[in-house]
Amino acid sequence: MKFEKGLSTATLLSNEVKCKQVALLERDILLKNLKSVLESLRGQVAGKYKDEFEESVSMVDILAVQLSKRENELLQQKTEVTRIATSLKLLLKMVGELLTKNELMHAWRLKMLELLYKEFKKYFKRKRTVHKELESSNRSSC
Repeated sequence: MKFEKGLSTATLLSNEVKCKQVALLERDILLKNLKSVLESLRGQVAGKYKDEFEESVSMVDILAVQLSKRENELLQQKTEVTRIATSLKLLLKMVGELLTKNELMHAWRLKMLELLYKEFKKYFKRKRTVHKELESSNRSSC
């Protein structure tokens, strides 16, 4: 049960990582488009707006660098989540096999106890029979 919860959590994390990947790809495309538009406007900007324009281009470049860093972090997270999910699946399989073996051992022990109980019953029944026969023979000899 705990392993199934862990597996479920790993799956949710994996899905979350995939959603972040899609969002990053969309942001990357938007940043490229924005940079393209800014580059096409570069020649049309003059005077005091030129400094603000250059600052905007620099901000887009900074955002692109931050995006690359975030993408690398996301790839590391995805690798880690995949590793955890794989480990949890393996553990879940191993626990299932152990439970099956444990159940088989338990059933075998119960069967052995049943057989042992029957043998003891037979033994005590024979002992009573022998004991009664001895008592009868003792009475007859007296």
